[in-house]
Amino acid sequence: EGEALDISHGLPFARPMKIYAGDYDDIVDAAIIIITAVTNDADLSMQMADAVAEAFVMEMENIIGTASVQILDEAYDYEVASYGNAERWKIRVLATAFGFIISCCMIVFFEIFDGYIRTIREGSIRGELPIIGVIPEFK
Repeated sequence: EGEALDISHGLPFARPMKIYAGDYDDIVDAAIIIITAVTNDADLSMQMADAVAEAFVMEMENIIGTASVQILDEAYDYEVASYGNAERWKIRVLATAFGFIISCCMIVFFEIFDGYIRTIREGSIRGELPIIGVIPEFK
């Protein structure tokens, strides 16, 4: 009943539907069937998840009358996914740092080999350009 109440709290964001805790007689016209089990032990949780999946397959085979329902994967420890997520973040941080370093190098390179003259000193280096006049800075 608690699960049905939790799901029903999201009803304002979905199309009109009726959510309630039911029995096997209610399965006939159900669009979605949710089977839940809760425990604090990780190993027991995986065993329960596998048992619930097997029970779901057996019930669905009884309801639809064929053996076309299958379990695609057994339950596994969540730490594998968490470690994979940490690896992705590590790659993202390294890629961002690498991009930052490359960007800084490009900025320095373009500033060193920039051909624009910004000061009188830059214009008169080695006397290559005669200075005719100076445009004063606007304040």
